[in-house]
Amino acid sequence: MKISLWKRDVRWPAIAGAALASVALAACGSSDDAGDGGSATGRRGGKVTIATYGGKTEEVMKAVYFTPEFTDRTGIAVSFDAPLDYAKLQTQAESGNIQWDMTSGDPYMAIAQCGTVFSRIRSDPSMFKEKYRDIVGDCVLPRDAGSFIKAYNSERFADDPPSSWADFFDVERYPGKRAIPSFYYNGIIEGALLADGVSPEDLYPLDLDRAFAKMDTIRDDILVYNTLAQSIQQLVSGDVAMGIYTDSAAWQAADAGATIEPIWDEAFIYINLWTVTEGTPDRAAVEEVIDYVLDPELQTAAAEMWPVSPALKDARQPRYPDEQFKKYSLAVPEHEEVAIPFDQQWYADNHEELNQRFTAWISG
Repeated sequence: MKISLWKRDVRWPAIAGAALASVALAACGSSDDAGDGGSATGRRGGKVTIATYGGKTEEVMKAVYFTPEFTDRTGIAVSFDAPLDYAKLQTQAESGNIQWDMTSGDPYMAIAQCGTVFSRIRSDPSMFKEKYRDIVGDCVLPRDAGSFIKAYNSERFADDPPSSWADFFDVERYPGKRAIPSFYYNGIIEGALLADGVSPEDLYPLDLDRAFAKMDTIRDDILVYNTLAQSIQQLVSGDVAMGIYTDSAAWQAADAGATIEPIWDEAFIYINLWTVTEGTPDRAAVEEVIDYVLDPELQTAAAEMWPVSPALKDARQPRYPDEQFKKYSLAVPEHEEVAIPFDQQWYADNHEELNQRFTAWISG
């Protein structure tokens, strides 16, 4: 199948009290509304449209960040559009006909198109957890973090549970199908290198030839899934022995009765962003939205609804609704400590080649 460089699969989950941090945009550079745009407090008002991948990401944003209280406080009406399509976003930025003022997307895309498609944002890296400070950049403002984890059928391997990437690639000791997403940004490349003996600190720059050679050793056992729903169904039905899933997908599958266990060691962390489109017409309103959402309490509230980890260092530890939610949440310190952030600069520089090679590989 062909996956466009500028169009991520719309069905993927993206996912997600203290004084507000002040962040301003650099001077140069439809869905249900959260309100009607009128200001009950005399604030300036305005309208801001945010493009997302839809689904739970958007639901959490509406429930936590952009409630009617937000509009009452700011006078700004926030609406959502989905799916986020990078080709459309690029066209908007180039034509000046901006329909999406902000987006919730991938750091490497924002890094690759910073100053052209994405607007520069002034930010203070020290506001964020140390693990994520390297990701903060001119056009990149982290909201929260999720992860790609390995999950396995706990009934099948009850006596000898797998625990590593080496086990993921060992189909003799752990026979059965290996499920992976159809999109290249999922940790399989890094996992192949780790299984082949590369140490975590030496992963980047990724040796693609070595990674694909290792992946070839389990090609016949690979089962590709295209949607979140499909990945959950695979786990619930027991069709796969092991797979790579977002933490949220694995949590939903476990909640639906799947007999699975997560492997957190050497999971891979992806970042959910706030980004601003270059040329957005209501810059002042966007600045106010950015200022509002950089609240540690709001990030914590989101992490109590969806298994993500807040990006801000002052966010408190979430109160998990139950033990199963906690098992699949990156916010648990023991989980976050052993997970590895994707090198977003490497992906910004190399995603086109990787997209082509990965698409060819899964197509056989």
